Amino acid sequence: MGQSTGVSNRIENISTSNKRLRELMLEKAEPKNRDEREIAGYRCVLDLIHESHGGIPDPFNDGNGRMSRLLTLLLMYRSGYDVGKYVSIEKEIERTKETYYEALAVSSQGWREGKSDYVPFVTYMLGIIDACCRELANRFPLVGAPADNEEAIRAFFDRLIGSATKREIMDANPGMSQRTLERILSKLQQEGMIEKIGAARSTAYRRCRGATKREKHR
Repeated sequence: MGQSTGVSNRIENISTSNKRLRELMLEKAEPKNRDEREIAGYRCVLDLIHESHGGIPDPFNDGNGRMSRLLTLLLMYRSGYDVGKYVSIEKEIERTKETYYEALAVSSQGWREGKSDYVPFVTYMLGIIDACCRELANRFPLVGAPADNEEAIRAFFDRLIGSATKREIMDANPGMSQRTLERILSKLQQEGMIEKIGAARSTAYRRCRGATKREKHR
């Protein structure tokens, strides 16, 4: 989440130091200026989309780039594509930032006259999503690489953006039994590495905001 927030704001030339970004992401600091307020606001909306996308009403009036990227993520979730939970779409856009603005400029020509062509930008975004899906596919073989099941689940939460249901965790760790997963989840909760949110069918798990990667395991 911190990576997505940082890069999406950098695309718009809004930034802060890595130290301040971590503090803002963990809610350990109050924003000091406009850039930090916008970064903190983006984090809140990103968190909302990752965890409550199903219950968000059709919302937003702001038409800037960051809002469009948040809306893209929201629409992908609603269509059943959750790649943005595991791979930062914003990071891939930042990597191809020049092409992003070129595609945007081309698709904006003639917009006021109702003659704009959305194909260049749609093609660009499909390429971004394809790249993210490929990266996720490349990660899956690594999920089973750790020596035991517990290491696999720790590695899963190290990479996770937002939250994941028990089914999503099992899908990412094929071959692991539900009983084994439940035992590991219970242990990680006791350690303070992860926390359970929601209830019944809405139950999901996420990294505790105050926990750093592998902090409890060292």
